Amino acid sequence: MKKLNVLLIAVVSILTATVTVSFNIDESMAKTVVDDQNNVIEIPDKYFTNMPSPELIENQTVLCRKMQYYFAHPAETITDPVVLNEVGTDTINKALDNAFNGKEGQRKHAELLENFKSQYLNPGDRALRLMAGGLDTGKVALEGSKFVGILDPSDITVYNATGKKNVTEAIKYSMNEWSKTPYFNFRLVDDPKEARVIVGELNPGETAEEHIQGNFKLVSSYYNIEIQGKIGLSPNITNLNWDDTDLLHTVMHEMGHAVGRPDLYG
Repeated sequence: MKKLNVLLIAVVSILTATVTVSFNIDESMAKTVVDDQNNVIEIPDKYFTNMPSPELIENQTVLCRKMQYYFAHPAETITDPVVLNEVGTDTINKALDNAFNGKEGQRKHAELLENFKSQYLNPGDRALRLMAGGLDTGKVALEGSKFVGILDPSDITVYNATGKKNVTEAIKYSMNEWSKTPYFNFRLVDDPKEARVIVGELNPGETAEEHIQGNFKLVSSYYNIEIQGKIGLSPNITNLNWDDTDLLHTVMHEMGHAVGRPDLYG
């Protein structure tokens, strides 16, 4: 049997610190939203603890109005300090030129302007984006990840879709190790509808990531906040003993991705 201390060294060297998602809760206590993947999902009201204030919405309303003026006059010198801070240069045209970043010709100037304008059409939406969709993220900011935060990292629910006891034990071990990181806490659930991370086998045609026998896929996010993800394990490791380093290493590695940790292959 392989030693667990070998596993821990390997994990540290690699990782740093369409679906309808529901949480088995009465509809009257949940909001129905369209996630970033264009799925209709339900998120319990209890997670919306960070809603924008009326003052923030008013500030964004003023900003959007000012931005629309300068969009209509892209060559005019910007004198408003709030807009200057937002745009980062003294005309909209210069901001558009800077956005090309040396890739002229890949996008037309007019198309880029329309995309820029669309970001300032809805003050309420802008306010929500500043507040992570109004969701409880535990104020944990992620860098180098596919998403910018995790829904309530202090209570990340996990479901074992393989139904195998050895996988359950490997998940428990991995949850305990990752829970040693501040802000993160995991617990197993018996209902996939309650799970924010689902652990199963790779589907036919799915491939594991390089150097590891599994992968993590973001299933659903809202305002770039992770709502649900899936860990896929290669079938050849799901029958190993729970403390085999191949199984444990894979589960721990992919659990790290579930909490936003990127690969650090050397």
